[in-house]
Amino acid sequence: MASVASGDSFGVILGLDNDSATNANAADFRFGFQAAQTPWIISQDLQSSFSGFNPENMTKLFRFHTLDAGEDEQKKVKVSIVDVKASTTDADPYGSFSVEVRDARDSDNAPVVIERYSSVTLNPNSPQYIARVIGDQFIEWDDTERRYRVYGNYANASSLIRVEMNEDVDAGATDARLLPFGSFGPVRYKSWSFLSGGAEPSDRWVNGAQGIANAYDAGVAFMDVDNATGQAFTGSLVYPSIPLRVSASDGDIPDPLDAYFGIDTTQASNNRFEDSYIDLVRVLPSALDSFTTTTSTEFSYVFTLDDLSSSSGGAAGEVAVYVSGSRAAGTSFTAVSGTYEQVLDLGYNRFTVPMNGGFDGLDITEKDPFNNTRMGSSDAASYTYYSARRAINTVVNPEEVEYNLMAMPGIYKESITDHMIEVCENRGDALAVIDLDTGYRAQTENTQTVQQNLGSVSTAISNLQNRRINSSYGCAYYPWVQIRDTISDSLLFVPPSIVALGTFSSAQRNSELWFAPAGFTRGGLTEGSAGVPVIQTRERLTSKNRDDLYEANVNPIATFPSEGIVIFGQKTLQVTPSALDRINVRRLMIFLKKEISRISATILFDQNVPATWNRFLSQVDPFLRSVQSRLGLTDYRVVLDESTTTPELIDRNIMYAKIFLKPARAIEFIALDFVITNTGAGFED
Repeated sequence: MASVASGDSFGVILGLDNDSATNANAADFRFGFQAAQTPWIISQDLQSSFSGFNPENMTKLFRFHTLDAGEDEQKKVKVSIVDVKASTTDADPYGSFSVEVRDARDSDNAPVVIERYSSVTLNPNSPQYIARVIGDQFIEWDDTERRYRVYGNYANASSLIRVEMNEDVDAGATDARLLPFGSFGPVRYKSWSFLSGGAEPSDRWVNGAQGIANAYDAGVAFMDVDNATGQAFTGSLVYPSIPLRVSASDGDIPDPLDAYFGIDTTQASNNRFEDSYIDLVRVLPSALDSFTTTTSTEFSYVFTLDDLSSSSGGAAGEVAVYVSGSRAAGTSFTAVSGTYEQVLDLGYNRFTVPMNGGFDGLDITEKDPFNNTRMGSSDAASYTYYSARRAINTVVNPEEVEYNLMAMPGIYKESITDHMIEVCENRGDALAVIDLDTGYRAQTENTQTVQQNLGSVSTAISNLQNRRINSSYGCAYYPWVQIRDTISDSLLFVPPSIVALGTFSSAQRNSELWFAPAGFTRGGLTEGSAGVPVIQTRERLTSKNRDDLYEANVNPIATFPSEGIVIFGQKTLQVTPSALDRINVRRLMIFLKKEISRISATILFDQNVPATWNRFLSQVDPFLRSVQSRLGLTDYRVVLDESTTTPELIDRNIMYAKIFLKPARAIEFIALDFVITNTGAGFED
């Protein structure tokens, strides 16, 4: 530090600490998932006088949210406002602009536009109103009613984003001339200054009295006095922010008018992506708001096209540069010309904003946040337990979500898997594929050594029997299997529900859903029935193991010398013997009930007379005959006449039909008699 010159910059790593007044922890990220957002897009300055101009005082117009919560989308996309145009007619004072959703890793030299919405406007009565074109709807979970509620006026047309409007803009209460001209930057910690030998800086987040205290004390030894020379040190600690484009010619862009001002996600010396961008858009700790400033935080920048000016301070035809404060200083294009339209007329009408603040809501110290060992057992005590149950609750209503299979691979918590079966049974149109606690513990559980956590057939059977499940709306498999991850070309063990789901899909695709998803023809995992390459099983089952598992209603995944790895069973978890204790029959019944329910819906509210009954029969009979011809049924009968729909039921507005079905059953055991006869015996006898 003896050679430090004025204006030099250095990086420093400061420890994360608690603030003594609020106990706010900069390392505490324990809060729920949230979607990423852009900062607020702000308007231009409509005042002819530029004295005292402050972009923070401009009208907030709108901002964008990702449709999916979490960190992933903010790493992938950014948003550009382009082709900003002022109105050219008194008949419609609203201007227009376009919105581009771009790849976050692209450059202005070669923009990669994922979605584009052209010539949108801030006129709420226009068909091109931005909220109408892109969509502004979002959903929130209602814990009381256990369902999602939909908010917003316009269905989302974008597959990535939605728009949030300023309420005044949405009501048409703002000046019609307003246009998107810039944006706030992401929120960051407040900067602070240091003077050797002085008191703690007064602008240091109110001396740490509010918000998250920075590591002032930890930094004193480093910043106070140079050990070699005793040189005093004076400086400021400024937290990093996303760089902004300075000149329209930066990045060797061929045409300066193609430059996007605002954020620049490329490296300073070339057009390659700057990896630190990913860190700069991350969420702030739970004690802070990633989208609103507090006494501890500030906007990392406030950008506006009003601060574009000539690169040489000369004529309007010069290449534009961004100089923060240039409008207030009277040197920007809009200040010199006296109108905001000047900068647009020059062709500098586009800028880019980031997505930031998205959060997965997961404990990053856990390799698998949803591991069973630390999941907990109540909504209040465990966010992972609450999340798993809520995921199931979101698909409770068959009128909102349609499916015929449910699985949560790797989760064998009894209360969770019981809830899965309960939901499927109450719906009556889905089968739950659950994983069992077999004693096997994956490395993500971090509870036992490899030698202790292999699991066993006896543990799987005893744990299942102790639960006393008796339902045809659930099924289970054993053991775990090893697959090859074709993306990373690595091997990993996965729960059996994963390959079971894949087998259901391939069996239905290659045959019919009422054919058993098991055996060498449809259950051959080595042959690719699971949809993923299966290498081996966690345990090689003996014939006795398979018999014991099947008797306990657990479907074995067996290994044979010639045939390879095969799903060798198709039982449901129903203990009571009936046709429904087999998966193929349960799936057949789910299919038939759904399809016949759809047929029934076509005659709902029609007259309850024989003509309507016959119309129902004319649709149901060919459907069942088709299923029979495809080997799903051996026989059937539909009765709908005066014997079922009696006058009493008619008076109660009920049509009552009886449907008798004989499901085709799968061969699971083969008995063969081999008889040796004498040479002269005749087979005709």
